[in-house]
Amino acid sequence: MSGTPHAGLDHPARRSADAKLCLEFVNTVAWRNSAAPEEKLPSAHALVDWCTGAGLIGARDRSRLAAALADAPAADRLYRTALGFRDATYRLLRARIDGRSGAAADFAALNTVIAAMPQRQVLAPGPEGIGWHDTGRPASALDMLAPLVWSAADLLSGPRAERVKQCADPKGCGWLFLDESRTGTRRWCSMGDCGNRAKARRHYERSRAGLG
Repeated sequence: MSGTPHAGLDHPARRSADAKLCLEFVNTVAWRNSAAPEEKLPSAHALVDWCTGAGLIGARDRSRLAAALADAPAADRLYRTALGFRDATYRLLRARIDGRSGAAADFAALNTVIAAMPQRQVLAPGPEGIGWHDTGRPASALDMLAPLVWSAADLLSGPRAERVKQCADPKGCGWLFLDESRTGTRRWCSMGDCGNRAKARRHYERSRAGLG
């Protein structure tokens, strides 16, 4: 990934590549299946803010990244790389849900980003717990995506991929989630949100039918 801004990032213990982490990133597009999807990461700076909130980078590295992203072309390359990875991951997971193998172009996009990531070389303790360290090369701004990329690769290649579902909200929520219910019949990204709306809608329809 030539041209990616080098911000002199430290080598903190990186957040564990939990399967849900890449789904959180994929879900930064809201209402994906509606007529008007909502982009929650409209800029490179919004991307850095999200990564900070997700615990992928610390406050000091965030400041360094903000300075590096003053280079508009480099910031745009980082941003397009991140969103290209995100959308390829979504399409591959969506293909898995549909029982398809996924497009070669999406695998190529994901593998290109995987190749640019640091290797999981050193497992060691740190201030925030045990995590992966990479000390084999200079860190770059792109490295903040490493836990997301590892998460996506591990999820797609592992048994939990069968548990990935897409919210059944008829208004087009489109969020992906891991169905970890015992019966494997969960339909909503959240019972407190889309699930409650569906429940209220069914109640309303039954009430109307009763009045008829």
